[in-house]
Amino acid sequence: FLANIGLGCASPIAVGARHSNGEMRLEAEAYPPEPGWGQAPERAEAEGRVGSEEDAAALAGKLWDKMRESPILRRMKSLYGESGR
Repeated sequence: FLANIGLGCASPIAVGARHSNGEMRLEAEAYPPEPGWGQAPERAEAEGRVGSEEDAAALAGKLWDKMRESPILRRMKSLYGESGR
């Protein structure tokens, strides 16, 4: 997921996954990058059948598509650039 965003592990983003019986559920939260920004975290989720790394990457892409226009993520990119630092 972070590879899709173009930001690194220092970015205030949480991503979790649950896998059971061939189904995976991904959940992401993006937190405001600056204290006092006054915005609640943004959340998204995606789920589907996963039988390979390619399936998992495609599911991460679906999650990214849901968060692509997030004002928080746009602000992070303006602060940290594509490297995420």
